[in-house]
Amino acid sequence: MRYLTADCIFSLRGPAAVNSVVVAASDGRIEALLPEDEVDPLLVERHRGVLCPGFVNAHCHLELSHLHDQIPSGTGLPFFLNALARLRRAQGADAAWQEAAADAMKRADECMQREGIVAVADISNTDSSFGVKQTSSLTYYTFVECLGLAVGQIAERIQNAQSILLKARQQGLVASLTPHAPYTVSPLLLKSLFMEDGTGIYSVHYMESEAERQLLTSGSGALQDLLPLLAVERTYFSDQPVQWPEVMIDLLPSGSRVLLVHNTIAQFEDLSPWLQWQGSFWLCTCPDANQYIEGSLPDYALWRKVTNRICIGTDSLASNKHLSILEAMKSIQAHDPDVGLEDLLRWACSNGAACLGWDELGTLEPGKRPGINCIAPVDLAHGRLLPESRVSRLV
Repeated sequence: MRYLTADCIFSLRGPAAVNSVVVAASDGRIEALLPEDEVDPLLVERHRGVLCPGFVNAHCHLELSHLHDQIPSGTGLPFFLNALARLRRAQGADAAWQEAAADAMKRADECMQREGIVAVADISNTDSSFGVKQTSSLTYYTFVECLGLAVGQIAERIQNAQSILLKARQQGLVASLTPHAPYTVSPLLLKSLFMEDGTGIYSVHYMESEAERQLLTSGSGALQDLLPLLAVERTYFSDQPVQWPEVMIDLLPSGSRVLLVHNTIAQFEDLSPWLQWQGSFWLCTCPDANQYIEGSLPDYALWRKVTNRICIGTDSLASNKHLSILEAMKSIQAHDPDVGLEDLLRWACSNGAACLGWDELGTLEPGKRPGINCIAPVDLAHGRLLPESRVSRLV
């Protein structure tokens, strides 16, 4: 049994606690949260800073880890996706690159563990990451992406995605199908995908760039020229533009959960329709990836007016210098100082766990095994992380 305390404990189930001790069993299960004066002082491990649950990375692309530093930053989403598609196409059949990719994924997984991450919602377009996930101590939820606009593509695209999904489940991974983004998915494909997969959790790249809005509203712009590289029919939007989010809301199965990822340029009219939906929606921010690709971050004040269901992700090492939730939290607070420490911890821990259905994670409660992180130093008086704040995974 371990008895852990720090300057403050954020259980995220109740108010932050001082002069308290978290009791954890050898397998990481939380046994109790006790007043410090009820515990033998000789048993207590004392730490500076704050204790909190392990982090949940709500959006990652593990299979892109080998592309670290291969795409220039600040070039915008169309250039980034163009470069990404060309690199994957050029490297895909090369045995040396496949070996390098496998090694990079393993190192990325180990890095996330060191960064206090205990669970990851990961996007897969292939089965290349499944071996790493099988042997990892991290909890993974794998979203197998599906995309396509032309009517003639639908059956083939669903079949290909189902084949990858089957491999994931055969290897014991929790996985489901998900659409990629509004600009790569037609209503017909959405309808087919939702009929094929009944898990009720979906992760969608949403309102990531002004180029996306331009394509959706006028059928023009840099993203339209990119679509053939993504094996998506170019002429779809000029003939029949998709009206998002109303189309997706109309087609989604009742009671579903949707994780809307990035939302970098989202305005109130992009988010407000979801308030009328009968399912539950969550907003996921990947601030360091947004900064890397577009040089901008979302309007978190708007997000907080719309919902408190906000999560944090890292995106991939192709679009980020690191896979660190703590560094993402620092970026959010630097961009919007009104986001306090406790809110950031909810975004980083309990909200992602709730969205993905990870009942054992996200809060320090008896019976759960959420991991325990220590973040130090912190400015507790003002509820702020510091540039020098670091995370240590204690349990």
